[in-house]
Amino acid sequence: MRVAVVRNRDFTGVINRFGQPYPQPPQPWPPGETVERAVAALQDGGHETLLCEGDKGLLNT
Repeated sequence: MRVAVVRNRDFTGVINRFGQPYPQPPQPWPPGETVERAVAALQDGGHETLLCEGDKGLLNT
């Protein structure tokens, strides 16, 4: 199965046109390797994975 994992590691390119931004939680949260471990687990299960940044360029990926 093809799986895309979307994350917001860099908040500079995030589209925030509506509403107030959610306050950023204390750092590091979640730990930096959490997403990479989830991607590795999906790949170990036989899935084709793509890790994407959830910013303005997401639809170009």
